[in-house]
Amino acid sequence: GLNQQKTYDMYVMVIDQAGNIAITDVIAKPSLWISNNITVGETVSNGVEGARKYSRSETVALTFRGQDSNNVDIMKTTYQVIGTVDKVGSIAGNSVTEGQQLSDEYQLGDKETRTIQLQADGNWTVKVHNYNKEGKLVTTNTVEVTRDITSPTDVTITRTARTGSTINVKVEVADVTSGGATTLPTGYQYYLASSSKAIQASNTYQYTGLTDLTGYTLRVIAKDKAGNVSSEKTLSTYSGGKKDFAYTGSAQQITLDAGKYKLEVWGAQGGHTGGKGGYSFGTITLTANKFIYAFVGGAGKTGPNGAGTVEGGFNGGGSGGSQGTNRIGGSGGGGSDFRIGGNTVNSRVIVAGGGGRWRV
Repeated sequence: GLNQQKTYDMYVMVIDQAGNIAITDVIAKPSLWISNNITVGETVSNGVEGARKYSRSETVALTFRGQDSNNVDIMKTTYQVIGTVDKVGSIAGNSVTEGQQLSDEYQLGDKETRTIQLQADGNWTVKVHNYNKEGKLVTTNTVEVTRDITSPTDVTITRTARTGSTINVKVEVADVTSGGATTLPTGYQYYLASSSKAIQASNTYQYTGLTDLTGYTLRVIAKDKAGNVSSEKTLSTYSGGKKDFAYTGSAQQITLDAGKYKLEVWGAQGGHTGGKGGYSFGTITLTANKFIYAFVGGAGKTGPNGAGTVEGGFNGGGSGGSQGTNRIGGSGGGGSDFRIGGNTVNSRVIVAGGGGRWRV
């Protein structure tokens, strides 16, 4: 129930059975008064002690004052800045270099109010000590703060799983400093194209509501404890699932990224109740993004009643018809195939032939 801004003397009084009284020297005192206007970047205020705070300010200012030795039995008050320098800068007005370890102790003047500035990245522990007249350390106050003005770098986003409607991703970030003041991210913002989908602490995320075998642009931004934000990282990838190609009478194009795929093709039926088309299936593994062309065969046509011919179905169906009166014929159905890297017949990787024609 003590007030942080006041000074207290604390004694032990001993009384024996005869009524004799002995009083000890002052045994405990507050070690410093931390200004209520203490400034640690954007994150610390009101002289908060305890848990480490993080700041991305160029200057982290700490203000404290020594005790009044006329009123309290204190021989001296000192302060320390303890930690390892992550990047060149200055601490309390002294230049420091990367990797330098700090722990020197400096004395405060009687009733002196002092502000020190932390202007170098590092995980810093700032302590203020009080020593009694015997030179014994009696109390210490501590503030822990990380000064970090370095944005997360080397951010990567990778796809870890996918279905027809979902894509799972994982984000990884390298810690670029040796001492660890540049903190690894504690927050991630995930985007689907330009639409923000989530802000969360986890470095894994599942995009949902997607369409089968469709290309998407996924983006992520990482943020560390001090509030530094990484540059945006982008992943262009595709959902999984399957895609059916209906007959259109022309080539249909899709892009597939690296992965293993099953291909199935059915040839078209011949005209005038002609034969069914063939069926083929197989698997293919792509090592890079590829253009895939789907050619869906067209059904054969029914010829005129009597002499005459009709053209075959799209994608290679043979023409056909009939000769003579009261005869009906048909043309052949077109074949169906997939082609990779080009749309010529030389690029075909799987084919199912069309059905033959029928004539009566």
